[in-house]
Amino acid sequence: MFELYHRQMMPLFPFVWISLDESPEKLFRERPMLYMAIMVVACQQNADAQLELAQRWREELGRRIWAQGEKNIHLLQGVLVYLAWHHIHLQLGSQLNNLMHTAMSLAEELGISREKSMNAKTSPGGLNDYFTTNQGTRDKTNEERRCYLGLFWINSVLRICVKDTCPMPGGQSIEEARLALQQAAELPCDEYLVQLVRVQQVSNTIDKTLYQDFGTTEATLPSAVLMAVSHLERDVEAVMASLPSGLPQQELLLMSCHVLQIFLYKVGMDDRLLQSVDTDGSSTYSLRVSHILASCFNAVKAEAASVMSLPNSVILSMPYPYWIQIGHAILIYSRLLVTHHNFWDPGLLTSIQDFADTLERLSQKD
Repeated sequence: MFELYHRQMMPLFPFVWISLDESPEKLFRERPMLYMAIMVVACQQNADAQLELAQRWREELGRRIWAQGEKNIHLLQGVLVYLAWHHIHLQLGSQLNNLMHTAMSLAEELGISREKSMNAKTSPGGLNDYFTTNQGTRDKTNEERRCYLGLFWINSVLRICVKDTCPMPGGQSIEEARLALQQAAELPCDEYLVQLVRVQQVSNTIDKTLYQDFGTTEATLPSAVLMAVSHLERDVEAVMASLPSGLPQQELLLMSCHVLQIFLYKVGMDDRLLQSVDTDGSSTYSLRVSHILASCFNAVKAEAASVMSLPNSVILSMPYPYWIQIGHAILIYSRLLVTHHNFWDPGLLTSIQDFADTLERLSQKD
C-alpha cells in the first residue's frame, strides 16, 4: 500500500511529499499519523479493512488532539491526506467540516497560516504572548508552505463546489507561500502545486466578486454583473494561457481550469440576469447572457472530455476535490437543462450527439 501511494496517489496530491527513499518503517516511527492516513487511503482492494483503518485513524486523531493536546506539522499532514481522500470513508459518517476546521486550527496553532509581520501594539493577545516568540515573524519551511497551500486548495474547492464552508483567512500569506515555492522549485511536484493554487486564487476572486459582493446586493444592476464577468474572464484566460505543458498531471490541471470556467459562467443562470432580458432576445445584453450560458455549457463539455481521457488507475486514485469538481460540473449541466428563456433553448443541449455520447461513456467508465 505504501508503494501504491508513492507511485499513484502522492503525485495527485502534491501538498504532502514523502521522499522516495523514505522507508515505511521510518515514516511510521517519525510521522505515525501520516503513515496511518496513507494506509487508510491506499487500502483500495479491501473496503472493509479500509473502513476499519479509517475508524482507528479517527479515534487516534481524537486521542492525540483532544486528550494529549498534540500539535505538529506531521499531525497536520496526516489530517490533510485523510481529508484529501474523504470519499473513501464516507460510510463512517461525513466529518468534512470537522476535519477542515481541525486542520485550520492546527495550521493556526503552528503559526503557518500567519503572515510574516510583527503584531501591532493594539493587536489582541494574552499574557502568555509576552513570553513566547511571535510565530508570525519566523520564516516558514517549504514543508509548512505545502501543507498550508494544500489546506487552502481543499478549502477553496469545497467552497465553490459543495458548501459555503468557512473560508481560510490570509490572502497575502497564500500568495507569499505560492511565490516562495515557485521560486524554490524544490520538488518535482511543486510546479503542479503552484498551478493548482493559482487556479483557486482566481476562483476565490470570482466567488467574492460575483457570489458574495453582488449576491448580497439585491439592487445590483445586471449590466454591472456582465461587466464583472468580462473583467474576470481575462483573469481566467491569463491563468489558462500560462499553464505549463507536459506535466504528468496535465489533464487534472485542465479539469480544475474547466471547473473555474463553469464557476464563472454559471452566473448566467442567475434569475436577476434572465429577468432583465428583452422579450425577443435580440439586444446586445441578451446576446451576451446567451454567450455566457453557451460558454458554461462548453466548459462542462471540456470537463467531461478531460475526465474521459484519464486512465482508470488515475480515476481510482483521484483525491476527493477532483470528484466534487466533476459532480459540480454535472450539477450545473442539469441546471442548464432546466433553464428556459426565449433566447436559450435547453433542448439544444441534449441534441448535441457527441456530448450525449460522452456522458454515456463517462457513466460507464470504470
